[in-house]
Amino acid sequence: MSESIDRFVNSMAGTRSLLLGIMEYCLEAQQPEDIDAYINEQLPYYPTVFTPVEFRSFLEKSGALEFLPAEDDSFEEDPAAEVANAATDGEEAGEETAEPVLYATDFPVDEDGFLIPAPERAGLWQTTEDGKSYLASLNYHGRLTELFQDEPENVEIYCMILAFCDEEPRTIATIGTHIEDVLRAQQSRKNPGFFVERLESRDALKWEKNWTTTKVGKDFLEQRNAND
Repeated sequence: MSESIDRFVNSMAGTRSLLLGIMEYCLEAQQPEDIDAYINEQLPYYPTVFTPVEFRSFLEKSGALEFLPAEDDSFEEDPAAEVANAATDGEEAGEETAEPVLYATDFPVDEDGFLIPAPERAGLWQTTEDGKSYLASLNYHGRLTELFQDEPENVEIYCMILAFCDEEPRTIATIGTHIEDVLRAQQSRKNPGFFVERLESRDALKWEKNWTTTKVGKDFLEQRNAND
């Protein structure tokens, strides 16, 4: 199941940090409204049209989140769920079939193209054991170290960007100005976005209206400076 989670998380590269953040937020069981509030706080920083309900559904489908129904769960299937259950039509009478699992994203869209989600269920959401194992397997420091080892010619630039964005959030333009002398000296044709994308994919930078160094990036800088 961890493979399924990994495929999903990496297929959503633009919101990878958000997905991991949701999983970490739900290490302890959370009320749906609290999860959605957390996601809504983060959404302005990510290029996505998905809603909190859809993110929960995607993570549930991938095996990263699980729903823990309340003892008095009175969830009733919405009529729109007939679309999700169409695959069970035509089965022989009397044949026992498994109850279909309905996710928010199994439901149809309205005339404007917006999702008609499943009615909210009474209960909590929590990161699954597979999700916890996946989070534990993420070697943030190791992935960043591997990047530096693979691209020794760019180490100076990566460190400059991390330190620069640690001072305060920066625009891509100011990052470009900050590293332009080094790029010119190296006769490099790479643009600032190349380096920013590499650091973001290793969870060392994140977008919050501007580019800012994450805790992963900060810890890496501290350890590197301590070893110098």
